[in-house]
Amino acid sequence: MGSALSAYLSSLDVKVVSLGRGAIDPSELEGVDAVVHLAGENVATGQGPLGFIGFQAWSESKKAEIIRYRVLACRVQGVAL
Repeated sequence: MGSALSAYLSSLDVKVVSLGRGAIDPSELEGVDAVVHLAGENVATGQGPLGFIGFQAWSESKKAEIIRYRVLACRVQGVAL
C-alpha cells in the first residue's frame, strides 16, 4: 500500500519522504504538512477459516505484537515531530 500511495502522491507533485524502520532523524520531518504512518506489524497474516478471502484470526500474542509495534512506531514519530 505504501508504494502505491507514494506513487500516487508523487504523480500529484507532492514531495514524499519515505522513512525506514527505527530511529527517525527529526530533520527529515522539517516543514512537512502531513505524516502517513503505514509501518508496523503485518496485519494481513494469521490463521483462520476465512483466510482465503483475506480475513485472519489473530492469536493473543499476535494482537499484542501488532499493538506494541504500532504504539512504539507512533511514539518514535511523535518524538521526532
